[in-house]
Amino acid sequence: MSVDGFVFVDLETTGTRAAEHEILEIGFALYSVDLEPVERFEMLAVTTGTAVLIERVRNDPAYDFITRMHTKNGLFAELEKQLVTLGDKVPTDLSGYESEIVDILARWGVDESTPLCGCSHRMDREFLDRWLPKVEAMFSYRMIDARSFCEAGAILDAGRTAERLKLVDEYGTANHRVAEDIHYAANLLRVFHDRAPIPFGA
Repeated sequence: MSVDGFVFVDLETTGTRAAEHEILEIGFALYSVDLEPVERFEMLAVTTGTAVLIERVRNDPAYDFITRMHTKNGLFAELEKQLVTLGDKVPTDLSGYESEIVDILARWGVDESTPLCGCSHRMDREFLDRWLPKVEAMFSYRMIDARSFCEAGAILDAGRTAERLKLVDEYGTANHRVAEDIHYAANLLRVFHDRAPIPFGA
């Protein structure tokens, strides 16, 4: 069974290089063929190493941007709260979440014909390949990158593209949390295919 619609991904991480950095939050969302939201799930990627990881990031000047970003958007606080909630049930690594993600995506119909959607999400695929390879392997090698429509539009018709992006921003901007960033990516696809953006949570 293949997906009747679109599957979006977004990850929050400690940086841009999958070989060096780690995943903090995982999100996938299923949208209909008309780009209406159907189902979404988010997951705080806590492991037994998360507390040490957050402390290292906070204390390293090289991660100042990441620290400020994930302090402001509340991600660090939620990760620390989740560690307390899970107690001794915290998995040792992300493989502890992989089967759950695979099961959800399989229920949606994801198979090797399903392109992975997102916004500048080549990096996300690299992180999936590094940290959640069974999840990455479920999808087609093809991708639908909402940001590419913006880049092409800026060259082909800069004025109209600026108007479209302004309209999308009125319905919520990306804030480096997976749910909102997926919604933003879907709204980008909507406006570049003659559909009005929709509010987050609609």
